[in-house]
Amino acid sequence: MLCSVNNEGARRSILELLKGLVLVFVSLSLGLFLFGQDSTDEVVLDEIVARVNQDVVTKTELDESLRLLEVDLRGEIRDKDRFEQVYKKLKRKRLQELIETKLMLQKANDIGLALEVDRDVELYLQNLMDENNMPSLQVLGQALQQRGSNLQSLRNNVRERMIVQTLQNQVVYSRITLLTSEIEAYYQDHQEDYSNPPQVTLSEIAILYEDKSAKEARDRAQQVLKMLQEGNSFEVVATEHSEGATASRGGDIGPFQKGILAENLERIVFELEIGQTTGLIEHEWGIQIIKVTGKKMTQAKPLEEVRSEIQMRLYEAKATPELDKYLKSLIKDSFIFVSTKYRDQFDLEEGI
Repeated sequence: MLCSVNNEGARRSILELLKGLVLVFVSLSLGLFLFGQDSTDEVVLDEIVARVNQDVVTKTELDESLRLLEVDLRGEIRDKDRFEQVYKKLKRKRLQELIETKLMLQKANDIGLALEVDRDVELYLQNLMDENNMPSLQVLGQALQQRGSNLQSLRNNVRERMIVQTLQNQVVYSRITLLTSEIEAYYQDHQEDYSNPPQVTLSEIAILYEDKSAKEARDRAQQVLKMLQEGNSFEVVATEHSEGATASRGGDIGPFQKGILAENLERIVFELEIGQTTGLIEHEWGIQIIKVTGKKMTQAKPLEEVRSEIQMRLYEAKATPELDKYLKSLIKDSFIFVSTKYRDQFDLEEGI
């Protein structure tokens, strides 16, 4: 059996890919901009970074693209050193990506694809307003202005991205087929990626240090532990003697997947069976006694639940080399000139 991408499926995939677009868009215009000087405004040409056939990449456009890259990465990477490392690597590829986008937009315009996306742009804007409870385009425009952008910039940005994605679907993705056997084989070979991790459900009795000495807390916890060892109900003892916020729930603190708890605590509770109780576990804030009330082992998700995710991974794996080949052909058939001062700052493909 074959799985292929049809036009309607491609349109839906485009909208899905665009769902994550942020509201902060700025105009990437290629023309002239004004600087106020003295009593008259002087028209100054923006610096040209690269010529791509009949289009250009300006310094303004490049700087804005790098700014948005930085904003996106700062939202994903909190560690400063890690951020600098990733940003430096991706920054060097940014000019290449802008050139490739220009080439794909030109190709899409040549074959008439640009005329097909306007309806989807308006649909995207409507979905965006619905998701953010905005009653009109005017309200959306006001929200964009507060973020340094405007509605036309958003519309243009979304339109360009949709055009590029439509072209990629037509020349690459629509030509890729997947066998059902490929999907099933990938699923079998990557069971760990498509499994729910082990999980335990826990209850606690907490004795706090806040109003007593460490020795007093330890003596109190020993008394409680003895009650449990004598057969008293954990839930009843927790309700009556626990000093934690969970006392009113009989000590219930809920389920935890493996990898969530502190390493030493996780090692203890995952070795226990349902109904078993730990000894005294000391923390900076007090002493804890834990009972395992539920347990689930690793369980593979059904294939049907993850089929679409596997399909996308396999499509990407097959499409990436084909897309690279297509872009190389566009570069080969185009006139591209990059200003000398920018060549050392960015990594460019052979032929540019």
